[in-house]
Amino acid sequence: MIKVAIERILAPGMEQTYYQVLRKAKFEASGVTGYINSEVLRNHENPNHWLLLISWESLADWSAWERSETRRRLLAEISVMLEQPESITVYEPGFVKV
Repeated sequence: MIKVAIERILAPGMEQTYYQVLRKAKFEASGVTGYINSEVLRNHENPNHWLLLISWESLADWSAWERSETRRRLLAEISVMLEQPESITVYEPGFVKV
């Protein structure tokens, strides 16, 4: 399993529109192979700063979604609401030897 962290900084006043597109995106992704779940977090001190944590079965599953036409279409809707391009970081489980 991997987790994908997507950080986005919204333009002021776009919160409600962004939330509606996020709901649509979650619905679309939920039917995609490898999607497990997602969590949406909003920065307490900066409400225009959002973080999405999305769990995928594998990097291949995430990559397929990332390149999909559906995600490109959703990202086109979201991009006009952003002050800067989104930032994506992929995390994998870390193991600590004891």
